[in-house]
Amino acid sequence: MSTSAIRRTLWEVNTALVPGIVGMVWFLGIGVLANLVTCVVVAVLCEASVLAVRKRTLATLLDGSAVMTGILMALCLSPLIPLALLLPGVAIAIIFGKQLFGGLGHNPFNPAMVGYAVLILSFPTQMTLWPSLSSDPFFNSLTINETIAIKLHSDVPDAVTMATPLDQMKFRGTLTTSEVWASSASFGTVGGTGWEVINLLFLAGGILLILRRRIDWSTPTAMLLTMAVATALLYDSGSSESVGSPLFHLFSGGTMLTAFFITTDPVTTPISKLGRCLFGIGVGLLVVVIRSWGAYPDGMAFAILLMNAATPLIDHWTTKRSTAVVTP
Repeated sequence: MSTSAIRRTLWEVNTALVPGIVGMVWFLGIGVLANLVTCVVVAVLCEASVLAVRKRTLATLLDGSAVMTGILMALCLSPLIPLALLLPGVAIAIIFGKQLFGGLGHNPFNPAMVGYAVLILSFPTQMTLWPSLSSDPFFNSLTINETIAIKLHSDVPDAVTMATPLDQMKFRGTLTTSEVWASSASFGTVGGTGWEVINLLFLAGGILLILRRRIDWSTPTAMLLTMAVATALLYDSGSSESVGSPLFHLFSGGTMLTAFFITTDPVTTPISKLGRCLFGIGVGLLVVVIRSWGAYPDGMAFAILLMNAATPLIDHWTTKRSTAVVTP
């Protein structure tokens, strides 16, 4: 693929994120925009600095990859996270997750997920504070002044935070799924309130990219089908031991964002269609395992990084197998 084609694809992917971004701002507040601006600016500055040190042309900043890393980092983070934590997270993503390996096309791990994983391991409390939501987004939205105070001073009032639907489902004790659903306004029709709309918007952006042949359909399809089948097997008719319904897991947290905008990264995922399907299956299984029994409620970043690490082995097995099949 030519440089211009890569640049065009990256910017189209960035554009396809816009519907989901609008949904997140609508339901989660202006803090999402603060994260976006900060992460993108820091990502571009870090990229420019490393390129200057490496004596590479700054024209590569226009390819959109640094902007994409900043956007993905921002969308994975709570709108209540202090701005000061964004700086090291994005810097690690660009410098250690991407440029240390040689830049775009050479990094074995998704840079945004590297930065996110470092932040959630280092600052678990700040990373898991999310604003409370209801069916009326404006009812719970913080004012601009309140958001600025939280972002700058890290002073988050308990009244504006709430455990995410994934948290509540995971740590509900002896409640059945129907009981925990009825006990909190943070649950919507099939997923988390607000989150089901946000996931639908990212799904729409992903489908657009598939129709325009900018991403391959096999990885997100394999991931989503695996999650649906695994959670259906574990649903247990909604008892207190149930992990939640398939629809709940598909339309809560960062499922669709991960499926269509992170698992489809051509650099850190397998090259063959079979390999991409195996990658998607692996991510789907790991997400369900981490959500059900792990220490973190979502687990998308760790699932992606683990499968990134497995990509060379998947490529070795699938490309070797494909060659063996077609060889006379």
